[in-house]
Amino acid sequence: MQTKTNEGIRCADWFTYGNPPDKMLRASLLEYRDWDKYWLVDGGFYIMKKSTWRRAQWDESLFWNQGEDVKLSNDWKKQGVVVKFNPFSSASSFSWRHGEFPMCEFDKRELGRRKFSKIKEAKDNAKFYVKKIIGRA
Repeated sequence: MQTKTNEGIRCADWFTYGNPPDKMLRASLLEYRDWDKYWLVDGGFYIMKKSTWRRAQWDESLFWNQGEDVKLSNDWKKQGVVVKFNPFSSASSFSWRHGEFPMCEFDKRELGRRKFSKIKEAKDNAKFYVKKIIGRA
C-alpha cells in the first residue's frame, strides 16, 4: 500500500536494495508497477494472507530498528513467497526518519534505472555504512 508522511514524502513502501545485501547497496524506491529480486518490505505496515504469515513470521527476539523487517523479508524469500504491491490502498505515516529515497525509473524489461547521480549514491551508501558501523542501522 502506498505510504506517505503528512508532508507528502514517500516512505519505503515498495523498496529494493538493488544488489545482494553483502554487496554495495543501491537502495531505492520502486515504481509501484515494478518488481525486483532484491525487494524489501519495510516494517511499517503489513496486510497479508494468513497462509503467508504461517510460512514465515517475525523473529520475536528482534525489536524495532534491529532489522526485524529485513529478516522477515529474507525469510519470506526463502519460503518462496512472492510479494506483490497493492497501489489502490494508502496509509499515512506519522513518523518517517529516513528522509527521501531515490527512485528507480520503470523499465518493463528489467529493474528500472536509478534517477540520481553516482555521487548521491556514494553519499547514501557512506551514510548507511557509517550508521551500520556505529550500530544504528
